[in-house]
Amino acid sequence: MQQNKMMPAALWIAGLTIAAYVLAQAYEKIGLRNGDVLRRVNRQNLDNPAKLFSLYQEMRNKRHIAILLSRNGRNQTFDYDIR
Repeated sequence: MQQNKMMPAALWIAGLTIAAYVLAQAYEKIGLRNGDVLRRVNRQNLDNPAKLFSLYQEMRNKRHIAILLSRNGRNQTFDYDIR
């Protein structure tokens, strides 16, 4: 079983850090890496872990997802069209 987790990026939450001993294939397929800090999903700031779970529920019917993340101190945007 793979151990994946997300944790607050800092004392003042500015995003969620992707952390895993073995990064799940699903994360890799969409371009996420160990240590990435998720900042926004579809223009909604991820400033608390509960927001991530509510966004997950909302995303189930979306056809487009935009993710803003910080990788190695630089912001990057990933856009996905869902089929």
